[in-house]
Amino acid sequence: MSSDASFEQVWAGDERVFRLGIGELLALEEKLDCGCASVLNRIGAGEWRIADLKEPIRLGLMGGGTDAKRAKALVDEHVAPGRLLEAAVLARAILLKALVGDTREQVGKDDAATEAPGQNASPPPPSTEQAQS
Repeated sequence: MSSDASFEQVWAGDERVFRLGIGELLALEEKLDCGCASVLNRIGAGEWRIADLKEPIRLGLMGGGTDAKRAKALVDEHVAPGRLLEAAVLARAILLKALVGDTREQVGKDDAATEAPGQNASPPPPSTEQAQS
């Protein structure tokens, strides 16, 4: 996991680094005239626009260190008819990484490793049988 929300992905024939920092997220919001979460929701719901795919990928490439001209050329070439679903998956992954981080990381992983088994277990449910008099 990368603490700066960057990740590597094979795309457009090469291993590429994608990252949306605050600057790129602000540029995305300005360009699309809506919040980043709205773009993520549109992609997830299958209600995206072409710009919803192109901009996160282009800005993600730039945030990952790709020259702006090269990033635009790659997006123009590879976010194209016949490849739009692939672009939607990548754009969603870029946004998720920026907004949520690494979803594979376990919360409290270090604490869980040091606890005795059953230490955090819930008590058994109270009996549902009524006491007989």
